[in-house]
Amino acid sequence: MGMGAAPAHGVVISWDNLKKLCPKEADAFYSACDGDLDGVAQAWQYSQQDDYFEEDDSKEAHLSQCWEKLRDAFIEKSKLNLSIDSGTLLGRHFVEESKLDISIEFYDADKGDQYDSLEHGAFFLVHGVYMRTPAAEALGNILEDASWTIYG
Repeated sequence: MGMGAAPAHGVVISWDNLKKLCPKEADAFYSACDGDLDGVAQAWQYSQQDDYFEEDDSKEAHLSQCWEKLRDAFIEKSKLNLSIDSGTLLGRHFVEESKLDISIEFYDADKGDQYDSLEHGAFFLVHGVYMRTPAAEALGNILEDASWTIYG
């Protein structure tokens, strides 16, 4: 890595796996994107919404609404309720809720490094995974670790 580069690492879920997990919401989001996940991710990442949406606030609002529904569906699907019954804790019944969150990001391969594990375009970053929570474990092997380079 040259000067001005920083390594980045995160857990990602592929678009195909996200569609399997939340099919209805993923289809609605994809439709709202007009099939251009890369363009939407790039516009949101670089705060270029006005250029991308050509100041069509209703289209951007609809897209944001569809994204929130997909995000909420992902959060709901990744929830795992744990019941912990411990006699050592005064016999109380403890319930801990664990959940994951997701964001859409953009990776520019032209600004990356040959060892980056992402492909050019949109990707979905999963938050709340480390140390692999029970919710992440419940999703099994559909979550992937990814590494990439950020310049700037």
